[in-house]
Amino acid sequence: MAKRTYALLVAMALLIGGVLASSVMAQENDGPPADDPQYQEEAVRRLFDEDGKLQTTGGRLAKVAEEHEGGFGGFYFDGAERGKVYVYMKDPSNIDAARAAFNAAYEGKRTITRIVAVQGDYAFNELNQSQGEMRRRMG
Repeated sequence: MAKRTYALLVAMALLIGGVLASSVMAQENDGPPADDPQYQEEAVRRLFDEDGKLQTTGGRLAKVAEEHEGGFGGFYFDGAERGKVYVYMKDPSNIDAARAAFNAAYEGKRTITRIVAVQGDYAFNELNQSQGEMRRRMG
C-alpha cells in the first residue's frame, strides 16, 4: 500500500511539473523582449503577492483555482492553431468560468481566439496541496 501511495504522489508531482513547465514555456515565447525595462519591472512585481510575499507559479495558479468556480486545473495551447487554448476544468460545462480562470492565470501577450474547456480530474489548488503533503512526508 505504501508503494502505491508513493507512486501516486510521484505521478502527481510529475503532472504538476509538466503543467508548470508548459505554462511557463508558453508565456516565455509571447511576451515583450526581456531587455524592456517595463517588462522587467512587471516580471519582478508578479513574483510577489499583494502582501509582499514571494509566490511560486504553483501557488499563483492554486490561488486562481480557489478564486474561480469550476475547478481550474491549468491550460495548454493548441500546437496547430496558435490562438486556441485548452483549459482543464473539473466542471468543463461552464465555459465562462473557464474563460475567467484562464484570463486570471495567463500573463502572456498571445492573442486568444478560442477557449475550450476540457475535463480535468483535479483543480490546481488540490494538486498544490498534494505536492505540499508529499514534501512534508518525504522530507
